[in-house]
Amino acid sequence: MLTVLSAFHITHMVNDLGAVTGLYERIFQPPFYHDGFHEGENRDASFASVSDAYIELFSPRDAGSPNPTSNGARYLRRSGEGLHNFGWLIDGDAAEAARFCEGRGYDLVYVAGPARWAFFIHPKQAHGMMIEIASTTIPDDPRTEPGWDARWREEHPLGIERMNAVTFAVRDIDGAIALLQSLTGAPVIHRSENRPSDEERAFLAIADHVIEVRRSLSRASETARFIEERGEHIHSVTFKVADLPAAREYLRTLGLRILEQPTESAITIDPRDMMGARYDFTDRAIPSDPRS
Repeated sequence: MLTVLSAFHITHMVNDLGAVTGLYERIFQPPFYHDGFHEGENRDASFASVSDAYIELFSPRDAGSPNPTSNGARYLRRSGEGLHNFGWLIDGDAAEAARFCEGRGYDLVYVAGPARWAFFIHPKQAHGMMIEIASTTIPDDPRTEPGWDARWREEHPLGIERMNAVTFAVRDIDGAIALLQSLTGAPVIHRSENRPSDEERAFLAIADHVIEVRRSLSRASETARFIEERGEHIHSVTFKVADLPAAREYLRTLGLRILEQPTESAITIDPRDMMGARYDFTDRAIPSDPRS
């Protein structure tokens, strides 16, 4: 199995890197690591560190082209701006991990470029879960600095305690769980049906983070509408906050539209105000979360 050391990064794919960088600066005031231009992917990118989440802001240079050639630009034309993928940092060599995955019958998609240091299992085999598997490290990772967690919990207006979960919307929840467990052996720490929202959810604890897989129980649910529009895909990132009313008030002072989830004790920044990305905030811990 793969030995996952930690979450790698979440990718937010956009047309305009300057605009999305300014948006994150206004809301989160994170430190940015500027990765710059990557020739193999034909993209510009920077990385924002928000609590324990490392977020890649990714903008293909040919996004506005009438005939885009990069995978990122073709994705934007097909699906629009928003969250694109999640990633794992693994122990060991990426080539060895690739052989393990291929030995289980999975087709792999490699990150563009001459060095094969990261790959995805083809999303058609992975229930749309775009999870980048990488053996590299994050240079100058600010999350290792003393007092980093306390800064977000005690000093930032959002009062972020941690990234609660990365959520994928899927059609086959049992198949998605089986895939994640076949790769990592991760336990399901909680599974339930939420009848008010017509959804079934399962949470798996993997290294330092939790992945949620979510399926619709009716055609009228938000998850069903999401899958109809974007397909099986990364749905959202949820942060746990110390004081949900205070977080709500802070976001409203920024002029952001807030979507309420009263049955979840959660709020969402309207994705229209977040360049297509969905970020949720809750004051509830996941049941049986080993990090609590």
